[in-house]
Amino acid sequence: MRSQAAMEYMAVLTIVLIIVIPLVGYYYMYVTSSVQISQAQESVRKLANAVEYVASGGPGTKTTVYVDIPTSTSKIYIGNKTIMFVVEIPTGKTDVYEDVDQKILGYIVNIPGGRIPVKVTNFGNFIQVGSGMLFNPSYLTVELSKGESKIVDENITDVTGSTASLNYSLQGEGTSYVNVSNFPSLINPGETKTFQINFSVPATARSGTYYMSLISKSNVSYDELPIVLKVLGALKSVVIKFYSDSSYTHEVTRFFPGDTVYFKIINLDENNTLINANTSYNLTNPNSTIVKNDSYYNDVYFGSYKLSNNWNVVHGIWNLSAYSFR
Repeated sequence: MRSQAAMEYMAVLTIVLIIVIPLVGYYYMYVTSSVQISQAQESVRKLANAVEYVASGGPGTKTTVYVDIPTSTSKIYIGNKTIMFVVEIPTGKTDVYEDVDQKILGYIVNIPGGRIPVKVTNFGNFIQVGSGMLFNPSYLTVELSKGESKIVDENITDVTGSTASLNYSLQGEGTSYVNVSNFPSLINPGETKTFQINFSVPATARSGTYYMSLISKSNVSYDELPIVLKVLGALKSVVIKFYSDSSYTHEVTRFFPGDTVYFKIINLDENNTLINANTSYNLTNPNSTIVKNDSYYNDVYFGSYKLSNNWNVVHGIWNLSAYSFR
């Protein structure tokens, strides 16, 4: 009887599992799909509201909104008077869209699972949502020493679907060190063209970081390429500071047995600006024995050393020496 009861129990359990497991899977699929759809609806609604906002402000009005891209997004469409996310869920593709009263153009890079800023600009005869032209790379960071030059190739691609007459301008600090050659005056729908950005830093330039933008304007778009130019100075000094805490805020010069010595090595140029440099340091105890050393390439180095609890071992003058070179 016990054996029979056990068999019946197993039979019932098997039937329950067969029924429950598909239900759990279906419920998980339903919840996941609902979250994806809801996220897409929120994003297109946010973009549509931004379009209406800049439309009410008149030509020249612009704003930036942050939108979440559902992980299952296969396509983002901006055109005519529709903003649409195509979301692929287990039951098939779902078009999540909002219609607006304005003519819109633009392109939003599809980064599933990402949260991205989208610029919305009123050009008068149309509103641009996202990009009209794509730069590749999408931003530039160039590091040069004084007296150095460099030429960088940059690509621009039309995503408006219209033939565009282009012109450009440079805005920001340090634009006198930059000029552009072969920038296209005309680009066809879907076409990619290459141009050059020429960097030339004079020997008399101020060291530091310059932030600027290349602005591409056309009859159907307005787009920006961020540019960061780091002008390196000559290494002038190395500063060493000691601290009693791991946040490197309380500067001290005396320590006791058992303390942890926190230290910072700072490389500065002639303008007292932080500068990356190859640096080596040695920490020696009162017996002139090196207890810690390292080499690195950076502008600031954060280090620490735990002192012994033995007074006879730690008592005396310790020395931290650093040597840096470009």
